[in-house]
Amino acid sequence: ITATNRGPSDTTAVDAVDVLPGPLTFVSSPADCTANGQTVTCPARAALAAGRETAWAIRVRLDPAYQGDGTDLLNAATVRHAVADPQPANNTSAAVGPPGGLAPPQADLVTVKTPSDARPVAPGETYGYTVTVTNRGPSVAREVRLSDPLIPALAFVSSADGCAATGTGAGRTVACGPEAELAPGTSRTWRFTVRLDPAHTGDGSTIRNTATAGAVTFDP
Repeated sequence: ITATNRGPSDTTAVDAVDVLPGPLTFVSSPADCTANGQTVTCPARAALAAGRETAWAIRVRLDPAYQGDGTDLLNAATVRHAVADPQPANNTSAAVGPPGGLAPPQADLVTVKTPSDARPVAPGETYGYTVTVTNRGPSVAREVRLSDPLIPALAFVSSADGCAATGTGAGRTVACGPEAELAPGTSRTWRFTVRLDPAHTGDGSTIRNTATAGAVTFDP
């Protein structure tokens, strides 16, 4: 926010006020501006000579759940001062939005899969998997799903978290979700149980399958 004194006189007690729209939240200011709700106030400069300017910088955060086109992010700042102003209309700036425009929402999903217990499993026995998907942001992830193609030696048994198996026979794909929204910094955990083929004769080194999370929100 830049205030310019076009004169003809010097002025004093120059400050600035910026009312942020709802999707924006004040984060910080190297110029000691502060926020009360959506109203940001920048501290007064004791004096501003004719022909000189002063400026304040603020940083805001866009709501992670924002889905608009950016037109409702426009906001204007107003400068106030102690000397009579011959043109008070230009004390309020034009309304501006994010300086670089608006990018589509982005959500970095991280998937971690672990066995539910560490006991040895004999052919024909069941055991569980726990899969946790974390959204590292910056935006809300929408319609989060999990897909886990099982190897032929594993058969889906059940899930207390609503996962189901698609396809027929052994080696089906376990599908979990969707989770409507996953906020930045939060996680969703799914658990399901599988059975190892009673005829399996391997040493376990081939029992490897990978779970993959996805969402309609772009993942950078």
